[in-house]
Amino acid sequence: MRAFVLAACLLAAVSALPAKLQRQSRQGYISPQAEYGNVGQESQVVVEARQAPAAPIGIVRSSYDGPLPTFRYSYETENEITNSAEGELRLVDDTEVMVMRGSYSYVGPDGLTYQVDWFADETGFHPSAPHLPKSVEPNHPEVAAAVRAQIEFAEQEERAAAASGRVNTYASPDELSSYNRI
Repeated sequence: MRAFVLAACLLAAVSALPAKLQRQSRQGYISPQAEYGNVGQESQVVVEARQAPAAPIGIVRSSYDGPLPTFRYSYETENEITNSAEGELRLVDDTEVMVMRGSYSYVGPDGLTYQVDWFADETGFHPSAPHLPKSVEPNHPEVAAAVRAQIEFAEQEERAAAASGRVNTYASPDELSSYNRI
């Protein structure tokens, strides 16, 4: 009998727990903070509407030519997203590098179509498009001179690090102390 009472109490506690953690209303989820309010403030009930899951977006056109060492692919979706790329495996300084170029476009929230052209190689990913942020050009000769001096200083540090055999110019404090001991 004791086991039956204990099981009934446990079942009641577990079944009541979700109701307290996540109250449901006909409109959606009511957060506990909205239901109970903040300390020192008036309680205000906020109802968050739940959205239905989005329907899958179909592929209208798709092509792929591969495999390595060269490839080419492209696709277009029902919601006017396009993507295309081509690439090849190249040997750069005794290392195999995938060199690629391509573009993608999409319709933005403002209804305009945005296109990004890009290339990627051993130096990284390089996008270009009129809507992407541009580098800030210094607006005073003094600032431009200071920027050039800082860039030149950084290049000198990199050359000195490469000459000393250090590959990484950014080191942790532990690494710096080991360099100072050498």
